[in-house]
Amino acid sequence: MRQRVSSSRKEPSGDYNTRTPPRGDVLQSNNSLIAKAPFSRLVREVAEQHKSGLRFQASAVAAIQEATESYVVSLLSDSNLAALHSGRVTAMPRDLQLVRRLRGERF
Repeated sequence: MRQRVSSSRKEPSGDYNTRTPPRGDVLQSNNSLIAKAPFSRLVREVAEQHKSGLRFQASAVAAIQEATESYVVSLLSDSNLAALHSGRVTAMPRDLQLVRRLRGERF
């Protein structure tokens, strides 16, 4: 006969401060996290709403994309820390809202 295994929630082991950080190759790679073509279309669409007929150099779109990806990674990293501080391992919208409020981006 098989024994039935209880389905209890697995608690994380170890202290969060002593764990190894996530893979560093993702943060240090030259690859974009967002596909270039859809991001370029989005940038042009937003710019078109402000002023028609704007043109962008490829390097300008690349700079905007790099800054956007850096901001999003930083925001999600800080949100993860807020979730860990509250005893959770999953970031929630309220963590993003807290981080933005602490940064002074939203009141």
